[in-house]
Amino acid sequence: MAAGLELLDDGTHVSLDVKKENLEPNRVFCIVHEPTKSIYLWKGSKAGIRKQLAGALTASEMRLEQGTKFRVRAIDQGDEPAVFLNSL
Repeated sequence: MAAGLELLDDGTHVSLDVKKENLEPNRVFCIVHEPTKSIYLWKGSKAGIRKQLAGALTASEMRLEQGTKFRVRAIDQGDEPAVFLNSL
């Protein structure tokens, strides 16, 4: 479980604890992972383009808050690296 943000259809977001079970095709999440200095932008395979764009903007804002040592890493559903899955 990791603290993150879920992007909603209207472009806003809500805070929640992200679990592997939450990784559903119509969802988009932004998750800060301190150990790897990463901000993961996870995109479900059926997530709408508006959610995906809102996710990209939110991830960029999160990077500004966290600092330049952090990198935004976009992840498509089905292509999750082990380090991402283990962080949940």
